[in-house]
Amino acid sequence: MQNNQEELFTKLTPEEAAAVQGGATLELDYLYARNPGQNDPSIMVGKDTVFAKWDVRRNSFAFTKNIKKKITGDTTLSLWDMDVNSGDDLLGYRQLSGRPTRGWQLLKAGGYTMRYRVTR
Repeated sequence: MQNNQEELFTKLTPEEAAAVQGGATLELDYLYARNPGQNDPSIMVGKDTVFAKWDVRRNSFAFTKNIKKKITGDTTLSLWDMDVNSGDDLLGYRQLSGRPTRGWQLLKAGGYTMRYRVTR
């Protein structure tokens, strides 16, 4: 009986606690278009589009506001080029575990640089 009670009060790692508390938060800081080959970026978290913009100019920021999205468990952060008449083109992606990252991370793909981090 004592072993069962001890298991109820086991200490959790920060990652386990984040999962119990409803996951983590993905923060997108900016998307910079240095020299994009394709200029219609779309950012997806899992299957959800969190940002999309047509006709982004080179050497400019597509956005500079902090976009936040709750995540639980493993998911994918991906950058796409939107196409009107055909399927969108995948430019790059990162697998996210829902665990906090150490500081800001960069995803560079297709002439874009996206800065992101995962927090609790």
